[in-house]
Amino acid sequence: MIKINPAETAKLYQGNSDFLEFADGDTIFEAQEPGKVMYGILKGTVEMYVNGKLIETLATGDVFGEG
Repeated sequence: MIKINPAETAKLYQGNSDFLEFADGDTIFEAQEPGKVMYGILKGTVEMYVNGKLIETLATGDVFGEG
């Protein structure tokens, strides 16, 4: 996984008006769904689960998904 600092993540998405916000417990995507989007975490954390098991916690500045 690529780790960059939060300021650099923000630069990646600068000028993009397609920001999404998720509440605690929201599912962003399911395993095996076709990947079309790369996500950057500007604030907060994302927990990644596979088969109900926590495999990783991502935080501000991390990117994930496919794009």
